[in-house]
Amino acid sequence: MSHANRFIFVHIPKCAGESITHALLPTLGPEDVVLCEPVVSRRGRDGDLIDRHGLTKHARYSRIRSAYGAAVDDYLSFCFVRNPWDRAVSYFHYLGGENFREWAHTGRPTVSCTEFSDGVALVGRFENLPEEFDQVCAQLGLVARLPFVNRTVRQPYEQYFDAETREAVARRFATDISRWGYHF
Repeated sequence: MSHANRFIFVHIPKCAGESITHALLPTLGPEDVVLCEPVVSRRGRDGDLIDRHGLTKHARYSRIRSAYGAAVDDYLSFCFVRNPWDRAVSYFHYLGGENFREWAHTGRPTVSCTEFSDGVALVGRFENLPEEFDQVCAQLGLVARLPFVNRTVRQPYEQYFDAETREAVARRFATDISRWGYHF
């Protein structure tokens, strides 16, 4: 969150949040906040508020808004969402999974992008990340270079699924699929 630049970035797991955070770090002022687990790396003036509300790296927008109230009403809130099937494969590799078929029925992510993004003013797509991140920066009047952090070398997501695992992910993330028009 940047008080200096008046924005809130909502970091949805496995949606390029580390890359976006690294890109935005040089634009932050001394009072701005960077939430990183297991500790808050930069608390700015908000340390007590962060502790009271239990804000973490992957705090939902609703929780951030509840913590700060009207003080952030004029901040630009933004996040990025990702194709649920691609996000599931990314999570599988991130966690070092061994059996994708089994994991697709029981593994993460368990929280939809929709749950993080409800109330956010600007929702970009991971699939268009460079262009849409540049648009966010232009709207904020910032110049930021987007690095690629935590990129996994793997096969295209479609190669991980059979009909059953594809449907398991579709059921789990039906809201994301409907809201943003994703398809396998």
